[in-house]
Amino acid sequence: YLSIYLSVCLSILCLVSSSNKDGLKSNWPALFILAIIFFTVAGNILVIMAVSIESKLHNATNYFLCSLAVADMLVGFLVMPASLISILYNHSWPLPELLCPMWIFLDVLFSTASIMHLCAISLDHNIVVDDPSQHISKQAFTRLKRKQE
Repeated sequence: YLSIYLSVCLSILCLVSSSNKDGLKSNWPALFILAIIFFTVAGNILVIMAVSIESKLHNATNYFLCSLAVADMLVGFLVMPASLISILYNHSWPLPELLCPMWIFLDVLFSTASIMHLCAISLDHNIVVDDPSQHISKQAFTRLKRKQE
């Protein structure tokens, strides 16, 4: 999937340069947006890999962070490239008409999912601050119970 995504990014990069009568002129804002898309996807992949691979990071808070990274990565994969294409075509929709409502739906869905994940993470942090004993994992609670016996 990554190779397909990279080939799409390269084709978008070719669209970033528009030709005029003076020669080749770069569209710097679109190039900047392309860099943001790349770092959004790459950074979220690194977060997902870190939480998945490292066993010390397997806790509820980090699962929320991993889920947030998945939602944000999907924004980078599906929503932001379509936005970039729309910007490159002077805010007109060059893709098939069926994709426009799907793009809007995915944008709202993933953005709302990100907001809900941020709310869940803040609620989780609030629980930790208010009552840390309520947040202890089952394994830590079992170890603590064994030490007391």
